[in-house]
Amino acid sequence: MADLAAAAARLTRAVDRLEAAAAAQRGRGSETRRRMAGELASAQAEFAELTRHTEGVSERLDGAIDLIKTALEG
Repeated sequence: MADLAAAAARLTRAVDRLEAAAAAQRGRGSETRRRMAGELASAQAEFAELTRHTEGVSERLDGAIDLIKTALEG
């Protein structure tokens, strides 16, 4: 009977350790998701800024091309 009680106690401790490990893993997963969400938001903001910058450069290049065409035709 003592062996059975000892085995039950070991099983209970093992289950407790597994539950603690699972809880810790869930916590790390949440932290990772929050970090990744922040990095995604930052990347999206950078992409939007680069898109605006690219559009401005494109407009300036189009203007320069038009000036050159006008100069070559005239």
